[in-house]
Amino acid sequence: MSISVTHVTTRAGLRAFIRLPFELYRDDPNWVPPLIADQKKTLSPSYPFFDHGKARLFLARKDGQPVGRISAQINETHLAIHQDQRGFFGWFESIEDKEVASALFDAAAGWLRTQNPALTHMRGPCQWDINGESLGVLIKDDMPGLPRALMPYNPPWYPKLYDACGLAKATDLYAYTVLSGPEPDARYRKLVEAIRRRAPEMCIRAVRTGKGYREDMETVRQLYNDAWADNWGALPLTEREMEVIAKGLKPVVNPELARIAFVGDKPAGCIVCIPDINPLLKRIKGRLFPFGWLTLLSGAKKLGEVRTILLGVSKEHRGRGLEALILDEIFNVGRSEGIARGEMSWVLETNQQMNSLAEKFGGVRYRTYRIYERMLT
Repeated sequence: MSISVTHVTTRAGLRAFIRLPFELYRDDPNWVPPLIADQKKTLSPSYPFFDHGKARLFLARKDGQPVGRISAQINETHLAIHQDQRGFFGWFESIEDKEVASALFDAAAGWLRTQNPALTHMRGPCQWDINGESLGVLIKDDMPGLPRALMPYNPPWYPKLYDACGLAKATDLYAYTVLSGPEPDARYRKLVEAIRRRAPEMCIRAVRTGKGYREDMETVRQLYNDAWADNWGALPLTEREMEVIAKGLKPVVNPELARIAFVGDKPAGCIVCIPDINPLLKRIKGRLFPFGWLTLLSGAKKLGEVRTILLGVSKEHRGRGLEALILDEIFNVGRSEGIARGEMSWVLETNQQMNSLAEKFGGVRYRTYRIYERMLT
């Protein structure tokens, strides 16, 4: 049986690239179909990633049938900031077949070498970079079920497939599950009130809707770029990237669950929680039309579970416990909004402060995702 890996160059090839997971996961109850329209936009040359990066898509066929896919990408911003000679891969899917997976990884590695011979490793999977969706491979799951919004999902045998193809751990990412109620115990309350007394000039408000929304999301972008700058693999969000994110979130996000903290009149921190729309996405099977959009818009703000995708405090205001105050605020708001459970993800394994904070707020680490690397030589 012959295996071929080809560069995606046609509309038919792109359609097969997008549709492949729908076939591979057809009988998997925990896979959530992505929105096909969003996939097309993300893969389009006009997507913001291509302002500072380039990529190639590959599709694997076995006896003429699509059985795997991968992307290879070079992020010039990453190389300029980190100077670590890393290329990247993403969008990986494969049948349980080492030959197919190896052929895909080899195709990605070969393209990276030809595009930039100075590259020494490829890292992934990511869509398109560390700020994108579906980052990493699910390697440990203590509560099997649907992934949370914008988080990856894969079969349990993927880690062994990666290992067999010569990829090794680069770092791990954690996800915590947190119940929003009942009220915290007296010891915790005493701690929060002590922090609040030390920062009487701090106030926290919801992200505005209407005309103020874009301005507030730009504030979130600036806070993100400052707060995350020193994290492993961090990349700043560009204005165009935030425009895409903000536009995508606006129809479904509850502004009460996206908040900005100020010290005086200066932005100091932020948190963004999004509704876990995956149960709705599974219901509409990746299609907005004719009625999928109505299911999303009518159901998103009624959901009782959320995912915290951003939580950070600017460098200037660290060390004062503002992260705890922001979390306390969002827990209080969440209870009033009927939120029963949330996920805090992802958190770098090396981010001791955030891992500790998640546990102090009752978080239980229940999923682990791995970013892999492979030498290009």
